[in-house]
Amino acid sequence: MKNFLLLILLCTFSTFAVKAQCNWINGSDASIPDDNGRGILDWNAHYNYALNATELLSSSVYVGNRVTDLKNCLSQEMFASNFASVSLMIARCGIQYAGWVNSPDNAIPGCGILDSMDHYSYALGGNNNMGDLSRQKMKYLSENIDKEVYARLYADVSVALAKAGTAPTATAVIPPPPPAPVPAPQVVTPPVAAPTPPPAPAEVPAPVPAPEPFNRVIKIATLFPKTSTWGKALQTWAKAVNEKTGGKLELQILYNGAGGDEAAIVSKIKIGQVDAGVISSAGYYKIYKPILALQIPGLFKDWATFDKAREAMKPDFEKGTKDAGFTNIGWFDIGKIRILSKGFEVKSPDDIKGKKPFQWKDDNLQPLFYQTIGGVTPVPMNTPEVLPALNTGNINLITAPCLFAEQMQWAQKLDHLTMEADAFAVGGIVISSKRLDGMPADLKEIFLQTTKLYASSLTKKIRVEDDAAFTRLNANKALIARTPAEQAKWNTFYKQYRLRLAQGTFTPELISKLEQLAGQ
Repeated sequence: MKNFLLLILLCTFSTFAVKAQCNWINGSDASIPDDNGRGILDWNAHYNYALNATELLSSSVYVGNRVTDLKNCLSQEMFASNFASVSLMIARCGIQYAGWVNSPDNAIPGCGILDSMDHYSYALGGNNNMGDLSRQKMKYLSENIDKEVYARLYADVSVALAKAGTAPTATAVIPPPPPAPVPAPQVVTPPVAAPTPPPAPAEVPAPVPAPEPFNRVIKIATLFPKTSTWGKALQTWAKAVNEKTGGKLELQILYNGAGGDEAAIVSKIKIGQVDAGVISSAGYYKIYKPILALQIPGLFKDWATFDKAREAMKPDFEKGTKDAGFTNIGWFDIGKIRILSKGFEVKSPDDIKGKKPFQWKDDNLQPLFYQTIGGVTPVPMNTPEVLPALNTGNINLITAPCLFAEQMQWAQKLDHLTMEADAFAVGGIVISSKRLDGMPADLKEIFLQTTKLYASSLTKKIRVEDDAAFTRLNANKALIARTPAEQAKWNTFYKQYRLRLAQGTFTPELISKLEQLAGQ
């Protein structure tokens, strides 16, 4: 009943004549200070701003200020209607992605009200904190949901607010009364016998809808640059697929983070914006977290031991990936993980204390790694943020394979390199199971065969080129070799680290099984 009343109110306003009230300008007029009086209607401008922002607090403040501005310039009823619309957007996002509950409590965080009349009535009730409520809820979501999802919400909300400020508002116009009806003359007709009804038509079966046409373009996103070893291999793979299918399949590659970071790539695969991803452990963490355990430092001593463990764990890992709606169609490597630093050498865990190490934002291993060392505050960031941070000195230590560090241009900013590699970086190719299963059988077979060949050849190539990159970097950096006593300190630290990982990050059974496979 409440929603029906709100519908009546909205329909009533839609019949009004117009009169400008807020007078916001659509665009970016530099003469307008602090966005007062400006409403940007470009959805992509808001989306790209939030997606590429280094911090999102200002975006939540922007939304709160916009809501307050509208309250001051719109009529009370029109503001209430717009506030209800925006509040529903925020509530739906919080419930779907942040675990909020549909509750009238309006507590922050945790509650999202899905009753539009509740929001409408609240705004009409003389309350003055609507801008602050919107700001707090947007701030919470910016800190607790995927950045790409938040960027879409921010764009939706910002455009809705901009439309309210730039669009003319309503003032009532009373329409003239309709003319009085003229009674029709009475005509007396003789009774007519009812005609015999025609026979019922034969039942016709409902038409079967035609199957949805197959989209021949497979859109694949990755962080790897097009000119990198991985990017060049992707070009070779795409060419092979096109040739072997006679052009019936085309791989469209989004290189160098054009599809967002790996968390965004996984989210876009889930909602169908891209079909597949060439990812690292950061992407796997968003799909099936136990795969990340392959990168636990100090676990494997060489590629042979690592290969043995990955092969043994494949059935479980690929089932977990499948249960999440993805199919793992190829495994490959990124390289041996070493420590690179600037201005200091790292021989033992204590040498990292007080330093500024880069931490992969979507890596669940590194936070506990640095907590176990103690006295160190890592700097979480996404891949595109690392090079600027090295240039400014905001970070002075990274853990990465030499080839990856070299091709991302990180290595040239650092001057120390450890000889020992304590972990092995894993990568792979995942595709939406729904997209894969929708392929015609003959194209699917060719696609999977070429993918397997691509992943296998890439693994061999990466291992050779990563070793070559280590040799190149060794020529112009201080190479740090550990003494037996220093290595013993690392071994003790890694045992403590694995014990902590088994207390919640991973199951004790998984850690124990990997230790057995590694010969620990």
